[in-house]
This record gives sequence, C-alpha cells and structure tokens, in this order.
Amino acid sequence: MKIELKNLIKLITPEFERETSFFNDLPNEVSLHLDEGIYVIDINLKDDCLDASVWIKESEYNLLSEDIDFIYNYLNDLLDYEIELTKQYYDAERYEQDREDYYI
Repeated sequence: MKIELKNLIKLITPEFERETSFFNDLPNEVSLHLDEGIYVIDINLKDDCLDASVWIKESEYNLLSEDIDFIYNYLNDLLDYEIELTKQYYDAERYEQDREDYYI
C-alpha cells in the first residue's frame, strides 16, 4: 500500500459502535469512512471480520494481503484502545458512585 494512502487512513476519525444496549457495554466495531474526491475509503472491523473498500479516482484499489494485514491490525489497535478507554471511564464512574455512596 502506498505510504500516502496509509497516512490518509490514519488521519480518518474512527467511529465506534456497540452492538448491544447493555449497561457498561464495550465497543465491538470500528469504521473509517472518507469520500473526498480522489479517495473513497470505506473500512469496517466488527467482531474480527474486516470489510474494506478503497477507491482511487473511480478505480477500485486492489488490496493485497499486506494491505489487509495493515488495515486489520490498525483497526484492531484502535478498537483495543477504545475498549481500554471505555473500561477506564466505567471504573472512574464506579469509583465516583462508590465515593458518593460512602459519604451519604
């Protein structure tokens, strides 16, 4: 994959989703979307299943196995990081609630 394309993928703001509506659920999906004229990028990783589509100037870019590995690992790292942040948020929220309960 071209370095320019890798860098562009890294600049896209990820969108995280949760499949369930349970209390304190964790994200299980990350998506990257870009449509800016020259590039159209639509990448999604959900439950270890990667779906990737990259277009350059109206021609579909043929993703090689090393491209797929890069995209999968990058999205998986983003998802792992978001899961860790979410856990930290829940822990902090629980700590504050326990503290409030203690002083009541």
